[in-house]
Amino acid sequence: MAADVWALGGTLYMLKMGRPPFLAKKIMDLCYKIVHEAVAWPSLSSSSGAAASALQGGNGGNGGSSGPLDPGVQRILDGMLQKEPKARLTLPQVSACECIR
Repeated sequence: MAADVWALGGTLYMLKMGRPPFLAKKIMDLCYKIVHEAVAWPSLSSSSGAAASALQGGNGGNGGSSGPLDPGVQRILDGMLQKEPKARLTLPQVSACECIR
């Protein structure tokens, strides 16, 4: 189940940020980054997507975020993308968060 939460966190990150949480040209480099590096939080000036807008409480259809990432959303994504499975948020914890309702 923890792997599902991590995968969902990666998907939500990509929808919100407009890129995956980790990038690399080679699969081995990507695997290394996933295991050893922290998630990068780039500027949101160009993020897009209906899910991104919905995560921030927008109307869901006008091209995404118009401002900085909501701190609550970033906290949830951080919790979902924890390297250690036991430290990761659970699905009930994620679904209970106000910022994604």
